[in-house]
Amino acid sequence: MALPPMISAEALGGMPQFVLDVAGEKRLAEALHAANLPFHVVDERSGYISKHSLATFVHQAAQSAGQQNIGLLWSPYLTVADYGAWGQYVLSAPTLGSALKRASSIMPFHSSADRAWLETSGTRSRYCYHFGLRSHRAYSDIGFSAIGVFLSIFRTYLGKDWKPAAILVDFPRVPKSVEAEDTLSL
Repeated sequence: MALPPMISAEALGGMPQFVLDVAGEKRLAEALHAANLPFHVVDERSGYISKHSLATFVHQAAQSAGQQNIGLLWSPYLTVADYGAWGQYVLSAPTLGSALKRASSIMPFHSSADRAWLETSGTRSRYCYHFGLRSHRAYSDIGFSAIGVFLSIFRTYLGKDWKPAAILVDFPRVPKSVEAEDTLSL
């Protein structure tokens, strides 16, 4: 029997606390229950959870908080530094290029089904990320959250005011897409 795709519990980041603060303990408990996650995951982020549980929690969190595009709301506050040993290893690289290569090469230790890679052509570079559970209804929120995490790597090395030339996503345009451009500072 094959295991389902798994991800480090640290990928929840501050999301449980956000739901607690915005929607209350009852809604947080409902979101955790729907995602088959124990309540102690709010304080303790050790081990791995299924990717389906992560995505379901994100979807339930959005409903509980009454937020459309919750991943977009979280994106500016998410950082690779919050991802435990994986994030620390990535950020201990001496250069941005080394950090991106580290993030890509050790991605399977953070998430069993996600992949990231760097593509370069002349003076242009593009960092790509594939979330291993594209069919989940929270996919766009997961995508927006991941953008925040990966932008934090670039901004660690290039400065907090650095802006990408473009961000391309592989999901349909979301409601209030102007919000996305404003939030991601494009």
